[in-house]
Amino acid sequence: MICYPWAVTLQGRNLDLEEFPNVKRWMTELGERPAIKKAMAIGPEFREDPASILPEERARRAKLLSHQRAQPVTAEWMK
Repeated sequence: MICYPWAVTLQGRNLDLEEFPNVKRWMTELGERPAIKKAMAIGPEFREDPASILPEERARRAKLLSHQRAQPVTAEWMK
């Protein structure tokens, strides 16, 4: 549940949730919970202002968070 606030920003990361059906289901289910709705509505004063992020930091974050795709687990990892 702690990942939910981060996960709802996936739209800005060039990720297609159709590639991740279980994540999509999880996000939909959590997003309907009253406690999640309440928590997501509070705390805007703690959110980072995008205008305050330096271009270098934006590029660093984008490299970490964007353009990832689902891949099958390799046979080596299953051992």
